[in-house]
Amino acid sequence: MKRSILTLPVLVGIVALCTTAQAADVRIDVRPGSSHNVVNPHSNGVVPVALLGSADFDVQSVTVSGLALSAQGSATSSKPRGQARFTDVNGDGYQDVIMNFSIRDTGVKVGDTQLCLAGSGFVACDNIETVPNR
Repeated sequence: MKRSILTLPVLVGIVALCTTAQAADVRIDVRPGSSHNVVNPHSNGVVPVALLGSADFDVQSVTVSGLALSAQGSATSSKPRGQARFTDVNGDGYQDVIMNFSIRDTGVKVGDTQLCLAGSGFVACDNIETVPNR
């Protein structure tokens, strides 16, 4: 009887494949309601981000305090600030959650092109445009 042995790199690849498939179902919208996701990296303000619900993803099952927003590749991240609001922001009939995040804490820099929201078991990104130094 021949046995198959999965090595660590193979197991890591299988886990990565499963995680990628799960993450494909989760979407975010930076600055919901706006067609341009402009972010000023030098701002002391906040950026609103909607975590979008769907038939496959119930946002009410997410622990909002465990979420973190960061520029793609940044070592720093921002936790949600203030109260999260549950509403259907994109009119698809599914509950979404809108949160505000400190722009500075995300680590976003001029030239960055994405903000990513990480939660338990998923990472979802949206494209942004940054404002240059003035």
